[in-house]
Amino acid sequence: MKSCLPLLLLVSAHASAEVHIHVNAPTHGDVQAPVYGAGHYPCPPVEAEVPRSYSGIQYSLMRYDHDELASAKPQALTLVSGYQFDDYFALEGRVGTTIIKDDISDGQSAKVDYFFGGYLKGGLANRTPFTPYALFGVTRGRVSPSPSGSKSATSLSYGGGISLASSERFSIALEYVSYLDGDRYDLAAASFGFQYRY
Repeated sequence: MKSCLPLLLLVSAHASAEVHIHVNAPTHGDVQAPVYGAGHYPCPPVEAEVPRSYSGIQYSLMRYDHDELASAKPQALTLVSGYQFDDYFALEGRVGTTIIKDDISDGQSAKVDYFFGGYLKGGLANRTPFTPYALFGVTRGRVSPSPSGSKSATSLSYGGGISLASSERFSIALEYVSYLDGDRYDLAAASFGFQYRY
């Protein structure tokens, strides 16, 4: 039978090499520079995860123009929710309704019964807290009155704005969006809103 002594001596020598390493480390003033022995390494810094999801609310001054009616400016609230894929693109959903009607001719009041849609949002990331962005998507909405009563429609939507990040999670935004763009009518909104990232 072969002896196991050479193997034991090799293991013992390897273990001894990792234990009790003393180095006269250089010092800077009264602070001693860190020394790392065998098997000890400094941990790399851990980057904080950037919040990607967000939700918010907007106050919107709508403008409804129709060929057969006077222009109206009802006021609305819009709920916003989205997901930021990277520094440049986000997918966003919105739903809103009128909170204050606007009087038009013949004793009628104009309002937006509802509108909702999905949008691709592209932002120009930079080193400042300000981020300009563009919005493109599809909106479904119903406006009252129209010459034939309530009017429902679906349309391509587009617009743009600028957001100001007050912190990593909170931001405010100003924007202008054309939600419904038909042959004889238009619905657009100038909005001011808040967003929270999580």
